[in-house]
Formats: sequence, C-alpha cells, structure tokens
Amino acid sequence: MVTRKFACFFTVVIPVFNRVFELERSLRSVIAQSFSDFECIVVDDGSIVTYQAAIQNLIASLDDRRISLVINSVHKNGSVARNVGISLARGRYISFLDSDDEWHTSKLQRVHDFIVMVSPTSLVYHRYVNSRDGVWGKETPASGIRLGQTAAQYQFITNRYGEMQTSCITVESSAAKEVLFDPTLPAHQDWDFVLRFNAQFQHLDFLAEVLTIRHIKPLGGDMVSRSISHNYSLEFLKKMRGHFSLLARVAYARNILIYRYFREFPFARWSVYHAIAFVVYPGYCVPVLFRWIKTLIRLKKLKHKLSKSNARCVALFGFNDYSERFVSLYAAQFDRVILLDRNADPTGQRVLINRLDELNSNELNSIDAFALMTDKHRTSMFRDLSSKSIESSKVFYF
Repeated sequence: MVTRKFACFFTVVIPVFNRVFELERSLRSVIAQSFSDFECIVVDDGSIVTYQAAIQNLIASLDDRRISLVINSVHKNGSVARNVGISLARGRYISFLDSDDEWHTSKLQRVHDFIVMVSPTSLVYHRYVNSRDGVWGKETPASGIRLGQTAAQYQFITNRYGEMQTSCITVESSAAKEVLFDPTLPAHQDWDFVLRFNAQFQHLDFLAEVLTIRHIKPLGGDMVSRSISHNYSLEFLKKMRGHFSLLARVAYARNILIYRYFREFPFARWSVYHAIAFVVYPGYCVPVLFRWIKTLIRLKKLKHKLSKSNARCVALFGFNDYSERFVSLYAAQFDRVILLDRNADPTGQRVLINRLDELNSNELNSIDAFALMTDKHRTSMFRDLSSKSIESSKVFYF
C-alpha cells in the first residue's frame, strides 16, 4: 500500500472573475488564519485585462509564498475554475472560498481540530452569516445534517435553500478530485457538487460554528443567484431527481420554484411538483399566489396611470422584483424604460441599472415619469428626486 504524501494539510481554492477589492478582503482573511499549514490557489477565470493585471499586482503585493495564481485564458464559470484548483491541490483537504466572502481567523484551525476529532470524514461544513452593509443576518444553518439523512432531504426539507454553502465546505482532496464540480452548470454548482458527493461518500459532518461571512450587495450585485431563471432551476431538479426523494422534490418546488414561477409567469413552465407543493404546503404556496395576483393588479394600475399621463420615457426607481416584472409585462408599450437605483452596480447584471446620481440634467429632463417601485422607502426616494429638481407631478407610486 502506497501512502500519499501531502505538501500541507489544507489547499484553499478561490475562483475569481473581475474582482479585486473583494478578492483582497478574502485573501487577507486567509493570510490571517491562526492555522498556517496551507497553500492557497487563486484561479482567475478569464478576467478582462485590467482586472487580470490588478489581481496579479494584488497577489504580488501580499508577498505570501503560500498564495499562487493560475489564469484561465477564457472565462467559463466558477465550476471550471474550482476544478483547476482541485487538480493542482497538494493539500490533504481542500477548503473552498468564494472571492467575495471571508473567513474568521480561526476557520482552518477549527476545521482541522474537528477533522482530527471525528476522523474519518469526507466533507465538513459549518455555519455562516450573510452581511448586508455591515449588518449580520442570522446564523445559518440552524442545525446539521442528521445520521441517515440525504443531502437533498437536509438542504430542501430541513432547510429552505440548501445550506451547505461553498465557502463553508472542506472536502478530502482525493474525494474532491474524484467528484469535481460540473463544468456545464452556470448556477446551482454547490448543490450539484454536494448531491453527487453524498451519493459516493457517506461522511458529511457539521461543525456548529460561524466561520464564514458572506457579503451580500444591496441589489444582489453580481451574484449569480439573482439571474437564475425558474426554468433553469426546474431543469436542474429534473436532471438531479435521482438524488431526491419525492418529498425532497416537492420541498424543492416549494422553496425554489413556486416564487420564481409566479415572478416569471407566463414564461415559466409548470410541473407536477408545483401541483403537489400546493397540496402538501398550502400555507406557503397559496399566499405566494395571492401576493402575485395583488402585484399584477398594482402593476397594471401603475401602467394605466403612466399611459394616462402620456409618458413615453419612464424611469423605474428601485431595482427589485416589482420593477423587473413591470419591464417584462409592459416595457414594450413605452418608448423607453430606464431602471434606476441608489446603489446600482451594473457589473455582471442581466440588465443595465443606472445610478440616479450618474444621470445629468438633460437625461433627467428627458424622462417623462418616475415610478417609485417600493413600499418601504417612498419618502426618502421622493426626497432624492426632489433634490434633482424633479417635479412632483412626474412622480408616480407603485
């Protein structure tokens, strides 16, 4: 029997695409680890030239021999980048970190101690918190996977959205090299990896500590999750249904599909799982249906008010489900529809979102009507428009 020698205990794999500030934050959290027996592989997944140069300069400035950079010549996706890191990993275990997340300084030490304590283990994951503008959300997940429970049951019945988040996962190197990430998937990559991993390896262990901070931009920023369509998520379920029990499929429909179905209707496809979800989970599904009907009525009333005012160029102030739905339903009935938001970051978005402060006076004057697409921030948004000398007669409320 040949015993493999490892260069270190952990290999940290960080995929990155067109990010520098966030990557620096992630890398500094890695460098600050109290456990030092690791290597870190940053995989640039085909960033544009300016970002690529900035990433190279950043890593050079950090001056840490444990950090190496690999550059993919063509942009593909995070799965491809992670697989590059996995193939080059020399550590006994691989810990994944997304380039916009960061770790607690004790992350690797706590995971190391946990692995030693529960050995053997193939996969360890832990809690995380989402941070929006520096405000932490609740600790997630509340509980760990139970003995005998499948990953699908845990992620979509016990939890709502799948709670084995990539930046919280550490896997045995040899197992990761065997399973790999699916390079064909633009989204749901972590769900797919965990489901397939669980089919081959039984040891999935939970460390009940918050060791990862996920930074969420106000608008979802360039996060992939916001751009995932209902039909894509439905096809994912169909493709992976062999990993799901019937109840897990229905729970997936409730938690992942139902809301998106109504948001994207009539372009979203109905399935038997949607129907069963309404029977099994009426307390969740029926209110979603009623909220959707109410939203459609409000959007239609707004469209009527805008048409009655003879508005041809309309600005929707506030990028959210309401404004996206209005665009899909009624944009063709106007000459131009502009999406506005205070904190818009158009990087990686499906649509162009303009910051209010970026529009000059001529551009603002060319807009016939401003619709405030919110229930919570009407007063402050109206104040923002007033500061730009927008007449109150041009302002309409959703």
